[in-house]
Amino acid sequence: VHGDLREQEDNKAMEKTKSQKKKKGGMYQKNDKCTKRDEELAKPMKGFLVTCDKNREKKCINELINLLNEECEKVCTEEEIKSMIHEAKRKKVEAEVKVESKKEELPKEPEKEKKEEQKVKAADAQLADEIQSMKENKLFFVFDTRCKGVIFIKIREELNTIIDPYKIFNNIIQEVMIKKEVKTRFTARMLPIPVVCKAKPNVFKEAARDLINTYFAGKLNIPWYFEFKCRCNSSIKKMEFLTAVYELVGTHHHEDYKNPKYTLILEICNDMLCFTILEDYNLYLHYNLQMLGKNLGVSSDPEHVPAAAETKIADHESVAKNEDITKEPQQKESKKECKQEDEDEDEEEGENEGNQKVGQNSFSPLNRHNLPL
Repeated sequence: VHGDLREQEDNKAMEKTKSQKKKKGGMYQKNDKCTKRDEELAKPMKGFLVTCDKNREKKCINELINLLNEECEKVCTEEEIKSMIHEAKRKKVEAEVKVESKKEELPKEPEKEKKEEQKVKAADAQLADEIQSMKENKLFFVFDTRCKGVIFIKIREELNTIIDPYKIFNNIIQEVMIKKEVKTRFTARMLPIPVVCKAKPNVFKEAARDLINTYFAGKLNIPWYFEFKCRCNSSIKKMEFLTAVYELVGTHHHEDYKNPKYTLILEICNDMLCFTILEDYNLYLHYNLQMLGKNLGVSSDPEHVPAAAETKIADHESVAKNEDITKEPQQKESKKECKQEDEDEDEEEGENEGNQKVGQNSFSPLNRHNLPL
C-alpha cells in the first residue's frame, strides 16, 4: 500500500513539473495570429517613402501632405476622385448588408442581451461616423514604418487606380530642376513606391513580377543596378532577395554599377518591404531634394528673392552707403589727432634724453674732474 501511494505522489510531482515547463515555454512562443498590420500589408498599397532627420517627423509629414495635395490636383480632377470614393463606399455598404443578413439567420438571443449590445453598437457607430467624416476628405495617410527618420505616406485604397506615384514624383522633380523651387524644408530623400508587401522573398517575387516585366520584358542589354537597404531587422538575408531579382530580370540584361539606366531599389523597414524602379538615379543625386536644391543654387538665385526681401536689401545698402559717407571725415580727423599725439610724444622723449646728457656732463662738487659717473 505504501509503495502505491509513493508512486502516485511521484506521478503527481512529475505532472506539475511538466505543466510548469509548458507555461514557461508558452511565454516565449510566437504569435502566429494575423494582425491589422499584416492585413494592410497584404492589400495592394502605393505611396511615397521619405527620409528626414530624427525628431522632425511631424513637421515633415505636414509639409509633405500639403505638397502632395497640391500636386494631386494637377494630376486628377475632383470629379474623378469623388466618383471613385462613392463607388468604394457603395461596395462597403453592400458587403455590410450581406453580413447582417447572415447574422439574422442565426438563432435569436434574449431581449436583455440584445438591448445592451444595441447600446454598445450605437456608441461604436457614432465614433465610427465621426472618424469617417474626418477621413472622407483625406487622400493620403501615414503608415507606421517602425523606424525613426523614415516615413511612408500611403495613397488612399480607392484611388490607387487614378493616382500614380510616378507622375506626382516627376512633377515635384521638374519644379526643382526647371523652376528651381524647393517647397520642402525637412524632407531629405523622396521615392515613389508602387509595390509594398511583407519582407519575405516569396511574397516579394509575386508582388514585383509585373513591375519588373514592364521595364525589362521583350528588351535586350539594358544596364541595371540593384540597391538594397535594411533597417530594424537583423533576420533578413540580402542574397535571398538578390537571387529573386536575378530570376525576374533574366540573363539578357547586364549589371552596371557606374552608369545604370534603371536602378532597382529595395528598402526594408522592420517587416515592411518597399520596391521601386527609377531612371537616372545617380544623375539626380539619389533623389535627395535638399542636395538638388544646393547644387542648383536655389537659395542663391536672385530671381526667386521675394519683392519684400529686395526692398529690405536695397534699404540696407542705402543706409550702409550713408554711414560710409559720414564715417570718412570722422576717420580723417581721428587719423590727424593720432599723428599729432605721436609727434608730441616723440618731442617729449627727445627733450628728456637731452636733459639726461646735460646732467651727466655738468660740473658738480662730487664730480670735480668731469668724469663720467
